[in-house]
Amino acid sequence: MKVRDSGMPSEHYWESLHDVPAILDAFGFGPDTGDVVEMDCGYGTFTLPLV
Repeated sequence: MKVRDSGMPSEHYWESLHDVPAILDAFGFGPDTGDVVEMDCGYGTFTLPLV
């Protein structure tokens, strides 16, 4: 089965572009944060650290 390439860079490269913990801190996300939804999350770069 042929799958369409999304054109996104590799997961490793994509994650190297962001300091995810610093970004989440800047937005005020932490252990007491309630439910959060990240739409169109690709690799889940920001979602996974929140889980």
